Amino acid sequence: MRKAIRGALLGAGLAFAVLLGVPALDRASGPDRETQVLVFGVDGADWSVIDAGVAGGELPNLAALLEAGVRADLRPERAFLSPPIWTSIASGQRSARHGIVDSKADASVLRARRFWDVAEEAGWSVGLFGWPITWPPRPVDAFMVPGYMARGTETHPPELAFLKEMESTARAEQGMGPLRQAGYGIRSWRHGARLGTLAATAGFAVSQKLAPKPFLDRYAALRELQIRLHRDVFVHLRAKHRPRLAVFYTDVVDKVEHFFWKYHDPAGFDDVDPADVERYGGVVAGFYREVDVALGRALAGLPDDAVVLFVSDHGFHAGGNRRGMGVRLKIPELLRLVGLAGRVHPVKVSDNFYLEPVEGEEGGVADARARLGAARHTASGRLLFELREAPGGGVAFKIPDDLILDLKQADEVQVADYRGPLEAFTEPSLGGGTHSDRGVFALRCPSCRRGATIAPLRAEDVGPTLLTAMGLPVPEGLDGRRVGAAFAASAE
Repeated sequence: MRKAIRGALLGAGLAFAVLLGVPALDRASGPDRETQVLVFGVDGADWSVIDAGVAGGELPNLAALLEAGVRADLRPERAFLSPPIWTSIASGQRSARHGIVDSKADASVLRARRFWDVAEEAGWSVGLFGWPITWPPRPVDAFMVPGYMARGTETHPPELAFLKEMESTARAEQGMGPLRQAGYGIRSWRHGARLGTLAATAGFAVSQKLAPKPFLDRYAALRELQIRLHRDVFVHLRAKHRPRLAVFYTDVVDKVEHFFWKYHDPAGFDDVDPADVERYGGVVAGFYREVDVALGRALAGLPDDAVVLFVSDHGFHAGGNRRGMGVRLKIPELLRLVGLAGRVHPVKVSDNFYLEPVEGEEGGVADARARLGAARHTASGRLLFELREAPGGGVAFKIPDDLILDLKQADEVQVADYRGPLEAFTEPSLGGGTHSDRGVFALRCPSCRRGATIAPLRAEDVGPTLLTAMGLPVPEGLDGRRVGAAFAASAE
């Protein structure tokens, strides 16, 4: 135990030594007086939580944005799958036109220009942080840190790759030794991480060594550290590089809602323990406050006439599943159980899993198709998985919606040569709730209406409307349209 604590303290101590021994960064002053633009994307942001927070005085930066601009519901195009929707938002095209139809795609298959491409062609400097489908990154005037589904750790400039390395380590659930922790802490500080963020990270590491938190508490703490680090680094990068167009995206709200919506909206479910509501009921709203702080820090230094877009790809609600999902798949355990570990590459999107081919394992996907396709729930005799073909030679699978609600970990299943309880490759579902078709659109600009609510717009309408607010030409032939109702009559 002493050795473990010393390791955690070493990681914390090195970071603090750097903080105390090196002067603070010379933060750049506000950008010049050319039109400045901030695009702030929050995956899963929902109007019901925003409106409640604004009414309660807990989201002052969002409240000021709504008072100074125009708002609307955003209607996503298809299946609430985030990468296609975010690409429609950015490009003004529907998925059939822009080419991003699932979570497997990357920027190499994109068939459309996005709003920052149009801005660059007009001579604007651009910085992007976290937007989906920006991997592999390309050189830009400022910075480009790809989104959460990046297949590699490349960034522009390359010294920001540590952010993607940290994400990869977290996704693989790998441990991180004290020296590695200290190294990431030093690099984070060099790129803008605040003392409070590093102190919270060190405190979490120490607490996990002394008394590991339950899963939900640990998950919420890690997501809070994620958004704090990302907003620190983004603010630092914007101050350092001063792009005219700065773009920030975070997925932490959506991730947290999938686990905690059940406790945020217990009336929408039938199986919520009041003690859990007491403990976790404020988590969702708390992350919206974190987002509001991030928005406020991103706005600092921008002139009052800056163009600001706050947008989400979809909303969130309890949906029709009042009990939440019965179990959650643990994919590494499932793949090991059926002899597919290392032979296919798994990707998770909402309740769907995609198994992609692995180079040198030509039969991996075919074996996955055969073994998972024949799996059965013993008591009911039903097939355990729905399978469908996926682009790129892969296979997508999920537990059917009308079966997963009733599954228990003790239920017996037959999967390949395994016959036994589900608990071998599942865990109890903890959240419930799902995506809704009511995303968020809020736009402030000199020519925008103030404090107005307009009719819902489509995801592909966002890009053309934003370009208009930026004073840039809207490309011809887009599926989306410029929403004239967002602008004052004098600007028409």
